[in-house]
Amino acid sequence: MQKLPARKTTPIAAAVLLWSGCFSYIPADPSALPVGSQVRVQLTRLGVAALPEVLDQSGPRLAGTLVWTNNDQLMLRVPAVVDPSLGQQVVIPTQNVVSFETRRFSSTRTALVVGGGITLAALLYAGLESGRPANPQEPEEPEVEGMRAGFLRILSMPVR
Repeated sequence: MQKLPARKTTPIAAAVLLWSGCFSYIPADPSALPVGSQVRVQLTRLGVAALPEVLDQSGPRLAGTLVWTNNDQLMLRVPAVVDPSLGQQVVIPTQNVVSFETRRFSSTRTALVVGGGITLAALLYAGLESGRPANPQEPEEPEVEGMRAGFLRILSMPVR
């Protein structure tokens, strides 16, 4: 696997953080949500144990897209371990679901993330500007004192 340079990964990481700050999960009734909704379920221990082994599941919460639901079970499309863009459909019995939440846009979180990002960018810009010399065309010469200064003056005198 090829490692990406920091200049490429930094914008990606910033976009992921910004995007995740724009949403929050709120409790919902699965029968009231339309197919295609982004949801998250918290499963019982039995529900976690019944998940297919191909899922990269480390905890009791499973997030995905609602494919369908009825009284006894629901189907989610979740990212697959092999290729997350394809996804995998998982049927979950409703008796194994502790809580059901849907993802909603959060204007408050978005405003906080955007405001924090703008503030951070301004602070970084100010920090970079304060470290630059006042006149970049003329480099500053180091000051030399004592006998060494006299010796350097003699060496820099034009030869006739």
